[in-house]
Amino acid sequence: MKKLALFAILWVSPAVGELRQFDFSGVVLTGDTEGFMQTPAGGLPNRSDIARPTFQELGIEKITSYSFKLGLRRDKNRYFVGASAIRDKKNTRLEQDLLSQWQQFRAGDETVADIQLDWYRVGYLRHFQSGISDQLSYALGADATLFSFHYQLTNGVQMVDREYNKGGYRIGATARYEFGHDLSLNFSAFLPLQGSSTADITSIDVVGEYRFNELLSGTLGFAILEIDYKDAQTFPNHIVVEMEPQIRAGFVLTTR
Repeated sequence: MKKLALFAILWVSPAVGELRQFDFSGVVLTGDTEGFMQTPAGGLPNRSDIARPTFQELGIEKITSYSFKLGLRRDKNRYFVGASAIRDKKNTRLEQDLLSQWQQFRAGDETVADIQLDWYRVGYLRHFQSGISDQLSYALGADATLFSFHYQLTNGVQMVDREYNKGGYRIGATARYEFGHDLSLNFSAFLPLQGSSTADITSIDVVGEYRFNELLSGTLGFAILEIDYKDAQTFPNHIVVEMEPQIRAGFVLTTR
């Protein structure tokens, strides 16, 4: 409720004037990854280890991912769609026994882990002037997300293969401070509205943007991404992904 109250207060501020533009951005992100993929068989206890396997024991400690976003700004309204590809494949040797989806893997087994943690979003932002400074503006909005999960583990004999898509909803805010015509600092935070069996995705970005010309800008900063999905089974599917902090670098193409 506190999130929604703050959201409502900011919403009544003066809106930014008319502007029409398209923008397309691409970003490369890299950083440490922590978490686990608890994948039971049939939702029953004793068919998978609790909070395992972890990314670390599968040899997945750092992931490089790619994100793209397309936006349309008309007056004070902005509509956007985005996609993030988060994938990795590693060969490793297990250091301890692992039970996953009723498949037994032994310590010392040579395994191949293949994971997909992609997510997509479609959303809306409404832009406002801060009232404090002409250089500062912000936007409030919301988006719908889709988490696309795939986990495969094999030692050449046993194999675990689990995939599903789960939706979610978030509220968000962005802010932009322009130091001049060419340089700005941008902030973005989207927080999940937690529900039953939803994929809760938290994303925070702090980015410096330098405009090379009217069309092209470069960006550099850091990002935080957290994904938490847990279903309602007796022994649930439970996926936790923590990618923080990530270094992010990219570009923005803008047309007016």
